[in-house]
Amino acid sequence: MISTSLQIESFFFHFLPRDRLCKVRVPLRLINDDVAPGVKKGGWISMKQRLIPYQCRGDSVPPYIEFDAKNLNLEDKILKRHLPIPAGTRLLGNDYDSVILHCTTDVGKD
Repeated sequence: MISTSLQIESFFFHFLPRDRLCKVRVPLRLINDDVAPGVKKGGWISMKQRLIPYQCRGDSVPPYIEFDAKNLNLEDKILKRHLPIPAGTRLLGNDYDSVILHCTTDVGKD
């Protein structure tokens, strides 16, 4: 995916057996980002990581992870540990304190 335009550049098909655990990267989808207090105050939401690594069975891969940004204020940061975990999945890795989203007005620091 081209990060500036979100245009799909290429894609891969993976065989995910229904009864086995698989490692997948699930896209993050923001909702209500236009009504977030930080955005209304002139900020913007910087998405540091668009694909989140999860482990799940092949028959329970979520199409996306939805995060409601309606309460994000300026300088709020959403860590990996704050993301919802769909039923039958678990977050991969041990970097649960990594920043996924940041509401900011300063372009230079992001």
